[in-house]
Amino acid sequence: MKKIIFIAFAAFVALATDTSCRRDSFYTVTFKSQGGTPVNSVWVREGSRIHRPDDPVKEGSTFLGWFYTSRSGVKWNFETNAVYSNLILYAHWDSNGFDALVSLVSSVETFLQADYTAGSWIPLQRALSAAKTITDNPNAATVAQIAAA
Repeated sequence: MKKIIFIAFAAFVALATDTSCRRDSFYTVTFKSQGGTPVNSVWVREGSRIHRPDDPVKEGSTFLGWFYTSRSGVKWNFETNAVYSNLILYAHWDSNGFDALVSLVSSVETFLQADYTAGSWIPLQRALSAAKTITDNPNAATVAQIAAA
């Protein structure tokens, strides 16, 4: 009987020692806002999900989300992705109106290379009007939105 009690006690001590010596791993998740307002890093326990931070703000841009890489790639899913190592997430932005402005500048360049006719003035007038709309409405994101403004 003493032998059984001793074995049970030794097993209990071994299990208690094993679980009390185990340490949880914590990792740092760093948010790179890439020109937007700063977002604080967070510490997270291994295998845990992180809470979505407040979206950063960047003048003239719309925040698209947090991604694994700085330029393209997979968007981080705060509902399902868990952290198993130190991690850097990058903000991605849509530069409101910038792509549309580039398109309009291209239209103006095309006009300047063409013969000056009555018909060629109309696209130039539209392009200049749209460019003014961009400066008046920096939140417009597409040529269609600019043209509708």
